[in-house]
Amino acid sequence: MMVLFALSIHRTEDERVFFQQMETLNRHGFQTSVVSLIDDGLMDGTFSLKQKLAHLIEVFKRKNPSIIVGDSPIVILAAFRYKKCYASDVRLVYDVTEWIPSKKNMTNCSLFLRPFKWIALSLFSCLAGFLTTAFIFGEHHKALPFHLVFPSKKHLYLSYYATFNKLKRFPIRQNNAEWKLCYSGSLTNEKGFNKVLSVIIQVAQIRPNHSFVFKLFSSEKPAIEHLLPSNIKLDWCGYLSFTDFCSTIGDADIYFDLRKIDFENTRCLPIKLFYYMAAGRVVIYSDLKAIPIGVPEIEKFGVLVNPSDEKQVVEALLKYIDREDFYVEHCHNAEFLARNKYDWSKIEDSFVDFINKVRNE
Repeated sequence: MMVLFALSIHRTEDERVFFQQMETLNRHGFQTSVVSLIDDGLMDGTFSLKQKLAHLIEVFKRKNPSIIVGDSPIVILAAFRYKKCYASDVRLVYDVTEWIPSKKNMTNCSLFLRPFKWIALSLFSCLAGFLTTAFIFGEHHKALPFHLVFPSKKHLYLSYYATFNKLKRFPIRQNNAEWKLCYSGSLTNEKGFNKVLSVIIQVAQIRPNHSFVFKLFSSEKPAIEHLLPSNIKLDWCGYLSFTDFCSTIGDADIYFDLRKIDFENTRCLPIKLFYYMAAGRVVIYSDLKAIPIGVPEIEKFGVLVNPSDEKQVVEALLKYIDREDFYVEHCHNAEFLARNKYDWSKIEDSFVDFINKVRNE
């Protein structure tokens, strides 16, 4: 049986789809395939909805899947048209991991038109929910609108757990004279990059006898060397493939994510949190509502902070630097939780069972 993953928000080699869901189904005897509108070049703003739908339907016709798992309303609409015209027995699964509508959808949209676009996209999302056979939800908050509108539809909660064994293990460095402080993501104020930079500079100035490495995973290299004190070295790693990311991310001591807390961000569970946990390291994160819901034990291996209160963030970082026992304990807690509770292997069987139930729906 063929399960086709059709994506418009994610790339072909998405860590959750390609390296977890597809690998798991393949091991259990399914055939799998994936198509991404991003990688096929149709999401650059020059293609119409009609062209995107036509492209997807042609892929579906070639692959002849039994189940189509889609990540957006566009994909679900294309899958439904394919079902209606060519394969009435195909099953549709909407894998909800992103807000639609979201802030990204409002980019370059005038204030006057935003309410209308918001309503249109909300209705489009509801339409996708109506057309789909079943839902997969990556987290609590993003499931709520669909539970409200479609309370009786089959669904599965499938969180963003990392695959523990895919990450290279690095020993916990103790008696640190040099601290590797890591940020991974976009270099924007909205994602909190400037806050992270400011906090690291302040701590380096407060602890001049320590050396610091600012380990940065981003596609763009920032011109910040002139801002850094002499005891901070920038280690820009660029953009890495998923496998390279897994093999290098553990070579750091503390991970930061100080994104702005707003209505949307606070209801998003960051997937990288689970990879930092699996690396066996501590985290300093913005106090998002979604985190303690998704990971109730967060305070056993990290600190949630108000990103606007840099003094609080500085104090959290200094506590790890000055108290080695506290730091080491939190690292051990992170690895223990990732290995024994928040590992993909703990939930992959439920995913396979769900796909089988959908097939027999």
